[in-house]
Amino acid sequence: ADVDLERVLTNLRHCLLCSATDGNLDQRMLGFCCAIARQCFINGYVFATSEAENERVQRLQAALERALLAGEQCPPEWPAVLGAYVPLNALAQTETLLDRSWPPSVTAVIAQQVKEPAEEHRLAAALQRLTRIEHEVSQAVRAQYEENPYPRWPAAGPPARPAILDMCEPEHIGDVLIAGCGTGLVTLEFARQAPQARFLAVDLSGATISYAKRMAHNLGVSNVEFAQADIMELASVARDFDVIEASGVLHHLADPWPGWKILLSLLRPSGVMHVG
Repeated sequence: ADVDLERVLTNLRHCLLCSATDGNLDQRMLGFCCAIARQCFINGYVFATSEAENERVQRLQAALERALLAGEQCPPEWPAVLGAYVPLNALAQTETLLDRSWPPSVTAVIAQQVKEPAEEHRLAAALQRLTRIEHEVSQAVRAQYEENPYPRWPAAGPPARPAILDMCEPEHIGDVLIAGCGTGLVTLEFARQAPQARFLAVDLSGATISYAKRMAHNLGVSNVEFAQADIMELASVARDFDVIEASGVLHHLADPWPGWKILLSLLRPSGVMHVG
């Protein structure tokens, strides 16, 4: 979160694009180029571009798609540089990227931008839908996170104690509701530190939950049930919980107070709710 560093990375990305499209990229830069591509995918391609830059990107994308369609060889810097501007799973013939041999750094970019999204798409197709999502604001919020699951986290960091565990001991927790689990960053750390608890993690966005499910599998977390649901309809599930976690969620509602009251109705008399 530094403007100067962002300018450095943005300008370096532009230089790498020019070198790749002109055919003179130093192969020693390939790993760094792939690191930028992976970061840009994580940050939702927020870096600014110029019109001239966009034209080069379009030409590079067209060249890569032609090569994939024809089964021709293409330089490894093409997907590496293009992946710093657009997600590779948006390309025509994108699945053929998985069938080719690439340097390890490029393989990692393709795994991130093609293989993992394909797995999330498969998980989304089998996702449990716990409630209707019919409220206008809920539908708008769902659309936002379907397009951009947030945050995209590639790996778990050092274990961090969830704030709610300052209020209750893990061994005394039975049923937990995560109301608005997002991509699972907090949910999965909580579940790892309370392995005997039973978690229900819900969110509006199927794409977001599918990201969380994939990360749960990667981390070996098996005590979380994921489902798509609207907080405003949760009273219909006929379940109650010892702990409810709702962080970064209630402000997305048209009116937070009715949503808060619905969550309170699901809390057991001796339960604890953490709201952020």
